[in-house]
Amino acid sequence: MLELMIALFLVSIYVLPLAQLPMKALREEINTSYRMQLHRYADLAFAEFKEQLYRQKIPWEKLCNTSSENMSVENVEISFAALGKRTLIRTVTLRSVGKKGKNTEEWRLVTFKVTFKSQEKKLWLTRTKKGNPKPACTFEYRLLVGKAGLAAPPPPAPELDPPKPVKEIALPQTQPLNNK
Repeated sequence: MLELMIALFLVSIYVLPLAQLPMKALREEINTSYRMQLHRYADLAFAEFKEQLYRQKIPWEKLCNTSSENMSVENVEISFAALGKRTLIRTVTLRSVGKKGKNTEEWRLVTFKVTFKSQEKKLWLTRTKKGNPKPACTFEYRLLVGKAGLAAPPPPAPELDPPKPVKEIALPQTQPLNNK
């Protein structure tokens, strides 16, 4: 009986470290899937910003602000069927620097920053091994904007005539070859 307990003890000592590698891989895969979703939400926020910019809903004076300005703060919910839901706070900030070029044209390099911070404080996924909160996940985009490009909205595209049907061309009929 003692030999059996010693054998089980030795097997468990050598098997437990081998079980840690798949668990670490699974944990990293889960974190990567959450990061991919966060990247998708950040891309969507940047696309909305660019759409507002091209439709001239954002005034030039707001783009000329050199200090960081919070554009929006909202909750984002990421859910996976097997893992449950996570609620994060998405903060969007806008900052720009600019120069004047030739012919008094003005250019601004707009930095669009999307930051995700965990709202849940008790989850082990939001803390490091030492118990400290994990840093926020930040995505940064840069866009060069000219004032001349914002002067007037683009003219509407002219309506095109519907395509005309193509005339059918009759192909000459050929006789099959007789292989003799």
